[in-house]
Amino acid sequence: MDELDDPSGKIVAERLGISTSLIKDFHGILNSPDNLHYVWGWAGQEGRIAWSQGREACKFVTDGIISEKELVSLVASVSNGEIKSSDMREIVMLKKRNSDKSFEECCKEISNLVPNVINTIIFITDLEPIVIENIDKYASRDSVSSNDLAESVLIKYLGRENIEGVLIKNQSYIKIAITEHGRQKITSFATKEKMTINKIINHLFTKEGFGHEQ
Repeated sequence: MDELDDPSGKIVAERLGISTSLIKDFHGILNSPDNLHYVWGWAGQEGRIAWSQGREACKFVTDGIISEKELVSLVASVSNGEIKSSDMREIVMLKKRNSDKSFEECCKEISNLVPNVINTIIFITDLEPIVIENIDKYASRDSVSSNDLAESVLIKYLGRENIEGVLIKNQSYIKIAITEHGRQKITSFATKEKMTINKIINHLFTKEGFGHEQ
């Protein structure tokens, strides 16, 4: 990426035959603290933490949800057998939903299996071609993934605490993992704008300048 002056990873992704988002994932691992580079490996590899879990944990550091120090602490707890590696995602997701909780409280709550029922709704709707085109264009310009850019737009309207993930599929539709409150906000926006729920997401992107030629 450095040699090709390719901050978005697009050229490298084309040469390797993989997605730019995967390039970003690997790059995120390289940006993790130096003393953690040795811990990432393949699922089931003894003494290692699956790189898929590692890349996600590093993304939470990049997004400012947990600090590098907290990531190091989390990895150490997994390595020492205090926390199951499968609990890593639940811990950082709990922290994402509850910014007022300390990282230690999140670790304790998940590792002790304190009952905490969280209902997640998967909202799926088509995106207009021009919306997807502009999302991809500006994501490449800003060296971020299209999914991350789309999530940042929706966070503005639904709130970070109400969005668990965003995925644009097949260059045609979007999947949004949201809380019940987030789903209620979508309905509220649709009612206010006098639109169907299926059209409101395109409308929100259009309001942010993604729905017409720039």
